[in-house]
Amino acid sequence: MAAAGEPCPRCGGQGRTLALVNRGGGRGGSEIRDCATCAGVGVISAVEVARLRAGAALREGRVAAGLTLSEATARTGLGPADYSAVERGRPAPDGRGPGDLAPLLAGVPGERDLPGLPPVGRGWGALARAIGSMHQEEDPTHG
Repeated sequence: MAAAGEPCPRCGGQGRTLALVNRGGGRGGSEIRDCATCAGVGVISAVEVARLRAGAALREGRVAAGLTLSEATARTGLGPADYSAVERGRPAPDGRGPGDLAPLLAGVPGERDLPGLPPVGRGWGALARAIGSMHQEEDPTHG
């Protein structure tokens, strides 16, 4: 029986993808491996697709706002690896996701920006749409 879900966007539904491999000693290369996103199955749930889209929208919003990864981590209190994971559709260790972090990056109207960081507030429409889509997928009775 085929797994239910949507084709994995990373491997195109193939279950396998090209991976860069570090073999130590300055030797590296590439090889075909099971996709890390779908674990080699080729499909992921609609909720996972929505999480990936929300994370990508968070990154797009950050870049559009002119924030570097370092500036984003300063605003959110996450380390670079944890913040980057959220942009790749994974929750932060404290459970926060893209919808929780976007307001910290975008700023709240009337609030002062953090000292030394550029003012932001534009480029978050895609994130809002992705978050709305994610919540609709999690709650089929929504709307």
